[in-house]
Amino acid sequence: MKIEQHGDISEKLFGERAEDIHEWIDQYFDHKKFRHPFWNCIIRGWNPYDHRAHLHHIEALPEALEAFRGKYSEEIITNVFTQHLKDDYGGYVPTKADFDSRSFARKYHRLF
Repeated sequence: MKIEQHGDISEKLFGERAEDIHEWIDQYFDHKKFRHPFWNCIIRGWNPYDHRAHLHHIEALPEALEAFRGKYSEEIITNVFTQHLKDDYGGYVPTKADFDSRSFARKYHRLF
């Protein structure tokens, strides 16, 4: 999902677009490789979902709270952060341990 789409949902639900929070969560995504015309079949050793293991789990919430303290309320940060995860995972909020699970990867990180 694009940052703008995450922002639209956040604005509708919480009254804040908070696109900077969404960008922070997705900061490890490699946009250059994703734009490559053959990313899904030629770029070997690259998985477009790899970036999610860094900040797309509930254990990263304290980092988000620290990063945006003073700019947004704790409630807004928590809601936007959690909603981003739910947006990307069909309502599910992953844990860090999920990223070590093959069944999790098969369900949510299908490449083709």
